[in-house]
Amino acid sequence: LTANDNMPLSFQSKFQAEGANCVSLSNVFFGLNVEKQMATSAKIAANNAIYASVIEMMKDGQQIFKNDPATKRLFTFSRMISVYVGEGSASLRGRIVNDLNLPVEGATVTSMDQKYKATSNAKGQYRIGRISEGSYVFTVACPGYAPVDLLIDLTAGTAGIANVTLASVMKKAA
Repeated sequence: LTANDNMPLSFQSKFQAEGANCVSLSNVFFGLNVEKQMATSAKIAANNAIYASVIEMMKDGQQIFKNDPATKRLFTFSRMISVYVGEGSASLRGRIVNDLNLPVEGATVTSMDQKYKATSNAKGQYRIGRISEGSYVFTVACPGYAPVDLLIDLTAGTAGIANVTLASVMKKAA
């Protein structure tokens, strides 16, 4: 590594130190990837075991309640999923106008928990999809207008409608 004595004297030791550091970091990197793959495999195995257990439980329920159709229907995988996830989601849509009944573009409609949000288009229209069933407070806000709070109850499988009129906070000069 001296290249006909053209290399600095410190080059060889620096090269070896950097090479050793590279090997060390590579070992750490590949070790982490192996751990990640093992963790993923463990998660998949656990998920499959849970699924198999639930399916067996559903089969048992189907057999136990074979003469009771209403209860038997409760022991299906799709029913368990709906209990866990919910029967579906709701949506919210509407139109935002100003006190002259003109559309307000760029108004934001935001749930209090910040989980759901939309912005009105040039026609003042907005839409929020995939909202979990429940009661929500939404704030409608836009610069130059007083914000409006809306209490909205949403039911799964329905589309709520909330049209809003925003009042201008701009004062006219005389």
